[in-house]
Amino acid sequence: LADARCAAMLAAELDARDPAWCSAPMLWHPLPDVPTTAVTGHRAISEADADVVRRTIAAEPAGVWIFGGALGVDTVALRAAREAGLSWLEVIVPGTVAQQPAEARKAIEECADAVVEMHGDLSRRETYARRSAAVVHDASEVLAFLDGRRESSGSRQCAEYARMMGRPVTAVGLQGRR
Repeated sequence: LADARCAAMLAAELDARDPAWCSAPMLWHPLPDVPTTAVTGHRAISEADADVVRRTIAAEPAGVWIFGGALGVDTVALRAAREAGLSWLEVIVPGTVAQQPAEARKAIEECADAVVEMHGDLSRRETYARRSAAVVHDASEVLAFLDGRRESSGSRQCAEYARMMGRPVTAVGLQGRR
């Protein structure tokens, strides 16, 4: 217990001195030889798209799952994974959990087994890019829910980064909100 308290105090001190001290966290999880799947997708999805996300996640095998904690696909997939009984659900959020929209925050608090907060300026696009890179970094594969219409979207960029890092990407098509 003393070691854990010391580590927590050290992390708090490092964070107070420089919030960017950990730019791409290495997440710990209790299943070292199990595939780790990162989920990425759009924030604005229709109910029909949410159903596609739920069905896809429900059909996936147990393992470590990493989510970005945003509204839309991330929130729906996180809840679907918990409902399906999938094991070890990690969430990496830009900023803190308290800074997330209410619906996303509630899903994180109810469903996540572990949360990493990546402190940064939420008004800067690079904060979200760092979060996406961290999500991909600890994954062995990526499940990307894409609607095909938003060519410069963060989700598409996350999938492209995963391919560049040698991670297999499974793309699931969505219709997109109309």
